[in-house]
Amino acid sequence: MRSHVHIPAPPRIARHWLNKMLGLGVGVALGLAPLLGGVGIPGFKALLLLYPESLRYWVIPLASLLMGGMATAVQFYGEEHLRQRWLRRMFSRLGLGLLVALLAFVFLYQKAVVLIRTGEGPAVFVRGMGARSEQCPCNGTDLGECTPCGSASDAECFKDISLDPDRIASCWSRGAIDTSAQVLALGYLVLMGGLGAMVGILVLRGQQALRHRQRLLARGKHPRAPARGSGKGAHPRKRKPAPPKHSKPAPRHRSAPHPPKRKRQK
Repeated sequence: MRSHVHIPAPPRIARHWLNKMLGLGVGVALGLAPLLGGVGIPGFKALLLLYPESLRYWVIPLASLLMGGMATAVQFYGEEHLRQRWLRRMFSRLGLGLLVALLAFVFLYQKAVVLIRTGEGPAVFVRGMGARSEQCPCNGTDLGECTPCGSASDAECFKDISLDPDRIASCWSRGAIDTSAQVLALGYLVLMGGLGAMVGILVLRGQQALRHRQRLLARGKHPRAPARGSGKGAHPRKRKPAPPKHSKPAPRHRSAPHPPKRKRQK
């Protein structure tokens, strides 16, 4: 007979930690699965689809861990008092950094990937950033059965010869292939992390504004709504001149005492 072992439930604080861990670690990853490329949806193509199959299976877990960490940071700093000026400055810096990272990614992607068009669609393979070997793709084979590509492009070299990733990778050194794979993985993580950080700053800014309005309402003050026409291009309203301050009243001049009347002498 099997003996049933009773496993006690974790204590209250441990349950709270468990809920946070599952929500921020698993729930965030599941919610971002279409964006990260884990789940396909009609009409949307994730950035990860530009990557070879050999990189997707280990880049997605790293991106999920990164997004979970950012969600944890947003949850933590959402309870802190942050200045709106600091949030605007960080958002501008992140936006500029994301733009620079995107431009660098476009340049490095062309150097680290070879795109071959086939009848079933484009196929993506990792290539080395340096020059390929002169005997490519005939390394380790009889030259009588294989013709080197010479000065042909990478796409033309492998289109009619072989689509085997191992044979394509053999045209470069193993170190060059690993460097290209690392550059692609880091580029993906930087781009997704930058986007997640910008969205996090946006959420924190709204949270701080909400807390500010709640503090004003608690003090009995109503938050001022933006006036109509206060946006860009609107004419500023003329302010009414402030009323003049009341000056102190001028001291009254005391009249000089009247001289005593002289008695008439009889």
